[in-house]
Amino acid sequence: MLSWWHRDVIAAGKLPLMLCFVSFVVTFVSTRTITRLIRDGRGPFAMSRRAGRMFTTPCLASSC
Repeated sequence: MLSWWHRDVIAAGKLPLMLCFVSFVVTFVSTRTITRLIRDGRGPFAMSRRAGRMFTTPCLASSC
C-alpha cells in the first residue's frame, strides 16, 4: 500500500489532485449530514428551524 501511494500519487505529482478530491468528498458529506440533521430537527442544529420553516433572508416588499 505504501509503495503504491508513493509511486502512483506522490511521485506522479498527483498529491494536490488527491487532496482536492478528498476535501471535496468530506465537504459534500458533511454538508449533506448537516442538512439532514436540520430537516429532521435533531442534533445541535435542531434550533435552526422556526415554525416549521428554515430561516431565510427577508423578502423584498414587492415580491412578498
